Formats: sequence, structure tokens, C-alpha cells
Amino acid sequence: MSKDSNALLRTKYTGESYTQAHHWLRRNGLYRGLVPDADDPQQIRLEAAALLTLARPTAGGLPPLDAAGTFFGLAGTSPGADELVLLPASGLHGSVLARLLPSLTADSTIVGIPGLRAFVDRAGPYLWLGRLGEHAALDVLPSRRTSATAAREHITAATLAAQQNGLTPLWDLDHQHEREIAAWRALRAELDDDGPRWSRALRRGGLFLGGAPGWRSVAPTDEEVRGPKPDHLAPRPVAPETADQVSGVVAVASADGRGGRGCTTLVLALAGALARSGVRVVVLAGDDPVGVFAAFRVEPPQPGAWAPLPGGVLRQPIMLGSLTREIAERQVTAARAEFDVVLIDAGTDYQHRALASSADIAVLLAKYSARDWGYVERVDHRPEEVRFFEWLNQRADEYYHRAPTAHTDRRRLLNLLTEELQWYQASAPLADSDEHQELVDLLWSRDPAAADAEPDGEGDLPYDPSDPEDVEDWWNETWSDSVTIDLDTPFPAQLPTPGDARTRERQRALVEFLTPEGQLRHGAQWTAATTEWLTRPLEEIVQELTSRADRTVDGLLQEVQEPAVERWGPRLWHEKRGVWAAAREAGDDLVSGWADMIEHRHRDEPAEQTAQALTMAVWQRPETTGVLALMGRETRFPHHRLAAVRKALPEGLADVLLWPEQTDLREAPAPELLSHRSGPASAAANRAAQTVVRQLRLANTGAPVTSARDNRLES
Repeated sequence: MSKDSNALLRTKYTGESYTQAHHWLRRNGLYRGLVPDADDPQQIRLEAAALLTLARPTAGGLPPLDAAGTFFGLAGTSPGADELVLLPASGLHGSVLARLLPSLTADSTIVGIPGLRAFVDRAGPYLWLGRLGEHAALDVLPSRRTSATAAREHITAATLAAQQNGLTPLWDLDHQHEREIAAWRALRAELDDDGPRWSRALRRGGLFLGGAPGWRSVAPTDEEVRGPKPDHLAPRPVAPETADQVSGVVAVASADGRGGRGCTTLVLALAGALARSGVRVVVLAGDDPVGVFAAFRVEPPQPGAWAPLPGGVLRQPIMLGSLTREIAERQVTAARAEFDVVLIDAGTDYQHRALASSADIAVLLAKYSARDWGYVERVDHRPEEVRFFEWLNQRADEYYHRAPTAHTDRRRLLNLLTEELQWYQASAPLADSDEHQELVDLLWSRDPAAADAEPDGEGDLPYDPSDPEDVEDWWNETWSDSVTIDLDTPFPAQLPTPGDARTRERQRALVEFLTPEGQLRHGAQWTAATTEWLTRPLEEIVQELTSRADRTVDGLLQEVQEPAVERWGPRLWHEKRGVWAAAREAGDDLVSGWADMIEHRHRDEPAEQTAQALTMAVWQRPETTGVLALMGRETRFPHHRLAAVRKALPEGLADVLLWPEQTDLREAPAPELLSHRSGPASAAANRAAQTVVRQLRLANTGAPVTSARDNRLES
């Protein structure tokens, strides 16, 4: 049998064996290209940093990786759309790792990739490299495939190589060394705009096995990484071959029984991916208002009848409609006999969720929640005085923006009246006429928007004068709140434009309503305050009430002295408060220039804890094998993370996949979307289909199935 020309071409670019390249093609097809480029900025940056580090000489005296027939110590790479596997040459695993992982020289210089750490994958196992707090990763194939022992031996060899050259390895640290932060900034600056070319060159390492390029001082060029047949690398409409000889019934349902989870969208996407792989697939869909037939704007057939969807990709779906479960199950049995894969749009409790228990597997859609997977830890490596300056900045923001305190009855009454007028601006007139309706009409008579507003019957007047308890509650609450005023400056946006006649009318109406009780409580102060409030321009009153002219740097320092000394100590307070005050007066920024010394590091939750949280999202688990599909924005995890969580899932839940929301399928479904073989939606659907196929085979055979991850590099 002749060899696959695509696999042969891939080996020239990557350095993989023919078996590895052919197996990759069977799993992935060409919908993302023969040798895909990375498209995630973090992944591009990490790959670029890796090749630059391997190509450039180190300050630590590590020997150059220029063994004959290797690409800076690599026998090749295995690039995929979402991952990159490094294939170190025989005997050079430790040397490659020693060059990539960070170490500290005697003069405190960083060699290697700052922040990079090595991990042994418990599920693969593979050796993988990732920077702290980032999702990008580089896999390293051990010298003995799937051997955790070999992976640990390679790390030990790297440690010995570094120590023998007078270096101090940093890859055992669970945080970044202070020198790593500045070194990473310098490395990123060196990559500059050349990062994508460095990344592409690493992914096409097979082109350079005959001799290392001269990249010790210059970046790769587009011409160097073009290769012999660049036109053959473009994405093409060829589906992966993962669906060979697969059969079964798959139900897609909401994990919590609620609607709006996108079950129909996922059903259509899976159907298109399977059909493109040559599988005879059929969709069983109800006639609900948001189901398959509504999505394509076609009339559903009569219950029990067969009808084609537009485009013909899905052969013929079966209409379930409002049939009983018994009749529906007979239709499932009939469909199973005629087609390879039967997809049931089981949906929610109000559709055909019960059929999920009759399927071979049930894909359960749940919302992705980042907090189930981990959290972000903020590690501040800045000098103590910079953190002290930032603390003072925060206290200054609070000090200068804090609402002024009213120390006299006059100011408190002005606060009360102005804030109450602001409240009236958002209220609505009473529905029924009563003795106060004239006042309300006066407030709103010239406001067309308010005239058209739907009355709610409450909250339109400050209180009911006939209810003593209501009167007492309102005056006590507003008088207590009048110590400060919560208004924008220089004039509150909630009030009409200054000078608008409506403002004066509303002011007078409000004063007329409040005056009987106001005079009883405040006497002459009420008369003086309301007279001023009605005669002075309201914008002047607001500016006076919100003025912070008495706020000074000296006043701030006096206010915060005690907590500052307690928090930072007397030495720092006495030595640095003047520095901060002078910078504040001059408008100088003492903090922002140190932003790169703040590390935001992602911390994973334990796999068992994540698995438990995912299990809780399943409201009613079907009596069959379940696969959780987490719906949300495009989310990336190193493969080891998903593998560990998958392993920790309880019995009955066999797998978990990430399903990004496909708004193009949901908002404007069209027949073409089922047949398209490239693009983000198709790529996501193909990945989901691979998981479904793997679980279908396992359900039908009962034997362990090697995951796509585990068998990607057969040799």
C-alpha cells in the first residue's frame, strides 16, 4: 500500500516518524491545516521563548545543543492546533530541559525561560513545561513513552547538568524568583514582533535537522520557515477519521434541567462533525419552539414521520414531537437499526430528557464556572516602599472622594432637600387622585417621559402625612442620612439642566409638601434653609455641599498616621511620607513603573474538588454513561488538568469536554453550518465529536479505550 502523501509531507516539516504523522492525520484531519500554527498569544509567546532560548548561547556556560542531525537538541516536534510536543533527540532530554528551565548564575543572572516549571503528567504520563500562572504549555515526550519514571529521570538529569555548570536550578520553586520577573520582561522585549515566526519555526523543526540555522543573533525569516510546499499546509475541508466503525445512541440534555443551555446547538454541531466523517447520523428532535426545526425555520413533519433537514448533510431526522416515551423509544430503536449514530435532542424536563437514560451515553450541558477550576493569586514582589506609596494612594482616593460631612443643621437640611429632589426625578405619579395629587402633578406636569410612565402606586410622595408611623420613619431616616450627600459634581446628572423651569417648580412643590412637618421639627432653621434652597441657584448649593476644598495632603497624612505606623512601621512612615507628599504635589507617579513586579498566578483547585463541583451541576444524572460538556467562552487548559479532573469524576460521569458557546450556530443557524469543515465552530465540534466517539466505543465494547491524547504519538 502506498504511503499517505500528506503524512510524508508533515514528517518533512515536523521531524515526526511516518507512523506518528499518519496517526495525527487520522485524528485531526486537515481542517486546521497540515502543520497548524499556534493561535493563542500565550502559547505563541512560550513557544517563541523556547526556541530563542535553545538557539542562543547561555551566560551560564551550558554547552550548545548542536549535536549533528538535531534541531538544537530536538529530533523534531509534533504540533497540533492546541498543543506542541517537543521530541528531544536520543540522550539529550536532560540537556534540552537544562537549557529551557530557569537557573540562576553566580552573578544572579537568569538563564532559561523565566517562570518555567516542569511537571510530570499523572494521566499520560508526559513531561510538560508551563510558566507559573499561565495556561500555555509545552509537552516533552519522554525517552520511554508513557513512562513517569523516565520523565522524572530527565528532570534529575537537567538538575545535575545545571549544578555541574555552577547554576542554581529554580524549577522547584512554587513562585517566581524576583530575578525571573525582570528577566521575563527582557525576554519578551527581545522577541518583540518576531514571536509568531519563532513559534512557527519551532513547529516546523523538521526543516532544520540537517543543520542548525544561524539564529544566535537574528530571528527566523518567513522564507526560512516556508518549507518545500507551503500551499499544502493550509486548512482544507477534510474531516478527521475518528468516527470509523462507531455506532450508538447519544442524548444531549441540560445538566440542571433548565432551558437555554444550547442543547439543540450542540446536537447540530455534533451531527455535522459526525456526518462529515462519513457516519450515517440521524437527529431525533421535538417540535418545541426553540428546537431543530424552529432553528432552520421549517415546518416539522407529522409525529412519527421522516423529514429531511435543509442541506441533506444529516440524512433524515425523526420527529418525536409530543409522543409518549414508549412510542419515542420505538422510534429510537428503528433509527438505531438504520443509522450508525442516533442523536437525541433530549433538552430539558419539558422535552425528552427521560430518553437520556435509554441512550448509550448522555452529553450533559452545564455552564463553565472558572471558580470551580482555580483562582488567581496576586504575588507582589515590589519593594516595600512602593507598596507603601500605593497604600497612601488608596487612602488619598478615599480621602479626596469621601462625601463632606455636614456639621450644621443648615447644611444637613440642604442635603436632605437636594437628595430628596434627586429621588423625585426617578419616581412616577400616583395612579389615583387624592389630596396630594396636585403636588405630584406639579412635580411631573412638564415631564413628558414621566407622564407616560407606568404608575406603580408607591414611592411617589415622601410619606403619607395621615400615617404617623410613616412620617416618623421618613424624617428619622432622612435626617440621619443628611450628614453626607451622595451627589455627582459639579451638578448631579439625575437633576434637570440648571435653569430649567421644571426644577424650580419641583423644588417649590417639595418644600410645600414637607413644610408642615419640617417647621414642627426644625422651626426657624427650616424656614431659613428652604428660603436659601429656593432662591439660590441649585448648582451653587450642590457645589457647596460637595466641595472638598478643605482636603489637603497634610490633612490626609494626619488622618492616616496611626494606621500607617501600625501597618508599615515608624521607620518607613517617617522616612517616606515626605517623599510621597512631594510626589503627590508635583503630580509624579511613584507606583505604576513597578507594575511588572506584580505576579498574577493561577492556582488550580485540587482535581477532586473540581470534580465534585462539576458533579453538583448535574441536577438529575441519567441512568447511563454521562459526559459533561462545559459551556462558556473559549477556555484553555493544559491537557494534564483535564485528565486529572476526568480521573476524579465519580462513577457514572466518564468524561468532561469544553464546549465554547457557538453564537453563530445559535443566532443564525443555516444548512451550510452543518457541512462546513473549517472554522472555529467546526473545530470545536470536531473536538467534541472525538470525545463522544471515544465514549461510544467504550460503551459498546466495555473495554478500555486509549484516549486521543494517549495515542497521538504511536511509533
